[in-house]
Amino acid sequence: MRAQPWFKHAPRYATKQSMEKIDAQQDHVRLEPFKPGAQVTFKGKPYKIQRRTTLASGEAAVVLQGERTQFVIGAEEFLAGVQH
Repeated sequence: MRAQPWFKHAPRYATKQSMEKIDAQQDHVRLEPFKPGAQVTFKGKPYKIQRRTTLASGEAAVVLQGERTQFVIGAEEFLAGVQH
């Protein structure tokens, strides 16, 4: 008797989800004034921009370094909360 391929017995998890299309180029252009090393105030606290990057979703992002924290934040949220 021949063994069945593993995938014939695997549960089916395929789901259809519509994802929002992100205009990555526009986000990167909007982040252009925020160079690595620049000091910014984000949500009332001072941060240094470590680098610009791209999230797995394709959205542009920045890495912010605070006094005790470092985190990645998407361009849209960053631009909404930054003062420079």
